[in-house]
Amino acid sequence: METARTQAQAQLEHIVALMNRLNALEDDYEARDTIEQEARENALSIETRTAWSTDPTDSEPNEFRIVLCTGGPHVEIRGDVDLDHVQLDYQGWGDPMQSLYGTLEESALLEQYCHLFYFGV
Repeated sequence: METARTQAQAQLEHIVALMNRLNALEDDYEARDTIEQEARENALSIETRTAWSTDPTDSEPNEFRIVLCTGGPHVEIRGDVDLDHVQLDYQGWGDPMQSLYGTLEESALLEQYCHLFYFGV
């Protein structure tokens, strides 16, 4: 489980570094595009799912996950598509899913990272 936590921490540090680099740029739109592309390419997959509903026409996604690495360890970001809730989860082989909680600044930058993706709503 320690390997999975270490990988989750490394993923968080990478995302924080990317977002800090992005935030340091103000009017250099070409450099911003390059960093945003690098951030998007960091994800292995972007997935959404809908909530339980009795209305068959209600198919708007309400949850997302961004898979950052898979196997042992597995690291992903999960949250609501409106980004009210975002968390970084990790799991080793045969272990239960755990959440890694960073500082408030890290959480804000993780949320900013999630804003780079389109979840279909």
